[in-house]
Amino acid sequence: MDRLRLLLPPIILVAVILGIRWGVGASHREKLLFIGDSYAAKLESAGYSTGNVLIYAVPGITAAGLLENQWEFPDMEPDKVVLMVGINSLAEMEEGKIQMEDERLLIEALKRLYDAPLYVQKVFPVGEPLLQHKPVLSVKNVAEYNRLLEEYCRETDGVIFFDPQEGFLDENGYLTNTEDNLHIGEDFLGQYYENVMEAIR
Repeated sequence: MDRLRLLLPPIILVAVILGIRWGVGASHREKLLFIGDSYAAKLESAGYSTGNVLIYAVPGITAAGLLENQWEFPDMEPDKVVLMVGINSLAEMEEGKIQMEDERLLIEALKRLYDAPLYVQKVFPVGEPLLQHKPVLSVKNVAEYNRLLEEYCRETDGVIFFDPQEGFLDENGYLTNTEDNLHIGEDFLGQYYENVMEAIR
């Protein structure tokens, strides 16, 4: 650092020191827009909607609901858009009739609204006890929903399907680290956020 101090003007030197201290890089300067349901809302309530990250979230909302709300989406020019929605849409479907038409329309709307890569989160399964009340949310149906979603994303320019679920599923594919069998527990939101940021880097 002493040699660096001799070579660089004071202003540049300060920037370099701060960059080393804070780990500032290109990804840290990107403007990120998260749009979604309770998964996004949990991150917002935990304080992650700060600095370069803006979160638009409506707990319990479906893809169809977000599509209706698109006129409320933030007026900004993000570098990346992250979509976190799906489990509530699936909860309204019938067994054997899993589809993602609303999600397709929502993705198309987001592509029109924002000139930025769109990252679509793989839908998390639920905890096994919840299936007593909502059997349509089985691991099998969540997997089929994700298969359709991933297939569509793979065929659509500028849309990237990503999986932030590492560390959150048991050996049978059910959600762990949860307090209500539907959402990630408060104590594990930091890990979830890190998984998301790593996946969209």
